[in-house]
Amino acid sequence: MDSIVVWRGQVPAWECDADGRWSLRHMAGALEEAARIATGSDAPSIGVSLDPDMRPHAGAIVEVRADASERLPMLVMSDAADDRVLTRATMSGTVDPDDPQRPDGATPGTVDLVRAWECDVMGHLNVQFYASRLTAAESIFAASAAAPQAFVLRPKEHRFRFAGELRAGEPAFGFAGKSGGDGLTVRTALMRSDGQPAALMESDLAPFASNDGAVDMPAFQNWAAALPSSAPADPVWTAGDWAPDADTVARMTVLGRQEVLPWEVDHSGVMPPRFFFARMASSVPFLLSKMGLERPFMQQRNLGRAAVGYRLRYLRWPRPGDCLELRSGVALVGQKNWRFRHAFIDIADGAQVCAVEAVIVLLDLVARKSAVLPDEVRARAMAISI
Repeated sequence: MDSIVVWRGQVPAWECDADGRWSLRHMAGALEEAARIATGSDAPSIGVSLDPDMRPHAGAIVEVRADASERLPMLVMSDAADDRVLTRATMSGTVDPDDPQRPDGATPGTVDLVRAWECDVMGHLNVQFYASRLTAAESIFAASAAAPQAFVLRPKEHRFRFAGELRAGEPAFGFAGKSGGDGLTVRTALMRSDGQPAALMESDLAPFASNDGAVDMPAFQNWAAALPSSAPADPVWTAGDWAPDADTVARMTVLGRQEVLPWEVDHSGVMPPRFFFARMASSVPFLLSKMGLERPFMQQRNLGRAAVGYRLRYLRWPRPGDCLELRSGVALVGQKNWRFRHAFIDIADGAQVCAVEAVIVLLDLVARKSAVLPDEVRARAMAISI
């Protein structure tokens, strides 16, 4: 059989050592995940010796291929940019990976497993890790399309729709393609092994100079215009276009103040979307308690929550040492859903950094379906709405 890709990802800066190169521990973890995907085994054995000098840098796109043509099945890890082999590993078992159908014209993105530590108390992949996989697939698309090295691409806006749960141990497959329209909009899908989408994301991308100088906009526009459109044009987010004014921000509840730490930035030196989501996910329980959805109340009734959509508008990209304040509020309370609205504020000058709107449903953790909000919860939520 030909070798097949069983793992693909972008090396995150927070998985790198002080020299900016991927840690051996995380390289080994990627190989273990690749063996599990390739064989379908929860505990495959692999034989590997990692060379510290072959570690890729943060931001690199790495592939692991499985090859069953040898006496023992082999994993080959390489840098996708130049096919440079980083290491080889033997593994036990028969190569028989899941392989969902690729959407027409889409560029293959991330391939990996959902890790148990990435799941939240609802038992499914936390939103920050959906975001990290989808934005990595976005980066893989740009690299595959030979984006000019003079700039890095960052989103002006992200629109998410969550369509299915991903649980610990399940493989997840990313795909990306350009959507129609002006500028550069990329549509990314995170698929389950049964071929059903778990999440969809649209990104309106803009260039930023990699050396913090001026961007050559004609070069970006010419490159973007030459990319073929392959993704569906139907919108991912249809829930409105909210943006807070100063009076609204003043009425929102302060849920947290945090410094951007050095390990929370990506290879381009700014805090990526994952950590916006991480701050929101860890803070909204305080807002839930104001709605009457305290943890004991939800545990007694087997209730949880799940996001079905997000829209993020990025106004500034935080760097290490920046201090952010998260302000939040409840809005548009329905029978089964409500909206959280968030504003990230730079404490130094009071400027908005990111404006977010999320559609949330109450989740029956037994039936794994949306549940009706209790009357008392709806009343409390409407009383504190902004």
